[in-house]
Amino acid sequence: MRKIKNSLVIMMVSLLVVVWLTPAIAKKPLLGFILPTLQEERWAIDRDGFIEEAHRLGAEVLFQASNNDERLQTTQVENMLTQGIDILVLGAVNSSAAAVFVDKAHDEGIPFIAYTRPILNAEVDYFVWHDLYDVGRLIAEYTLKAKPKGNWVLIEGDPGDDATAFMREAFFKVVQPAIDRGDIKIVIDQHALKWSTENALKIAENALTRYNNNIQAICCWNDGTARGAIRALQEQGMDAEDCYTTGQDGDIANLQYIVEGKQGMTVYKPCFPLGAAAARAAYAVVTGGKPETKGVLWNGRVNVPLITVENIPVDKNNIVEALIKPGYVSVDEVYRNIPRDQWPKID
Repeated sequence: MRKIKNSLVIMMVSLLVVVWLTPAIAKKPLLGFILPTLQEERWAIDRDGFIEEAHRLGAEVLFQASNNDERLQTTQVENMLTQGIDILVLGAVNSSAAAVFVDKAHDEGIPFIAYTRPILNAEVDYFVWHDLYDVGRLIAEYTLKAKPKGNWVLIEGDPGDDATAFMREAFFKVVQPAIDRGDIKIVIDQHALKWSTENALKIAENALTRYNNNIQAICCWNDGTARGAIRALQEQGMDAEDCYTTGQDGDIANLQYIVEGKQGMTVYKPCFPLGAAAARAAYAVVTGGKPETKGVLWNGRVNVPLITVENIPVDKNNIVEALIKPGYVSVDEVYRNIPRDQWPKID
């Protein structure tokens, strides 16, 4: 009889342990992911990389995009923090104003990862990015090689995005000697609000009108703004030989412009791997692990550990080797507007 009672006690205790553990076992980590926009195609690729990797790891994702609207992003952050997320990964619309989001997340005991755009003066846990100093440097070096003398126009990104300032700092470290020599003259230096293509178009049109098309380079901080500049150049019958135009992101439309001779270069940022890296970092944090980092970035308050994916500078000379052969993009996507008999042969 005692053996039967003991067996029943053991069974009941075991059952209680199973019931107690089951919710913890069954609950998948919930990763909150907010991007500033889906306006440029690269952001959709970031999203897909994050979600696919999160699901592979066994996590769920709560995703939203903010349409480059600060107020909308504020509402999204506040709502997401009430929906049971275990971590928040955020690409800020306005980096300078996003420190409050970090504080709000930490007040709820939720870790915070900044994505692609640095957030200053906040206790950010990690920062996942393509090195923005490197992007500014590459834009400057390629432009200086292509157009070592003449009038340059700068179309920088949104002034509320600290990425803009990082790129500017690196850019001027490269070109300042040429400016001091008088080889280069920055005749226009303006910001495209909200990284808008239309704003960039107006800046470029005004610059070409003011200087009677005597512009040798238009340095754009991303591909969306480059598309605006290229539209303005096309209206004047000008191409990349006449006026060298830069970008960042490697949008398909801009890669097409490069092989068509309309755009000089872009900095391709492998966004799917970056999104996946952010998902791995977020999963590691919420499951008690530690993401692999490479250096730190002082953000005015703390040294933020960096998770970095390498940039790839691209022009017409290396686009096949750098992007098509590795499989980042297909020859059909890039060369679709070029006669097929002029397509490169891909081994």
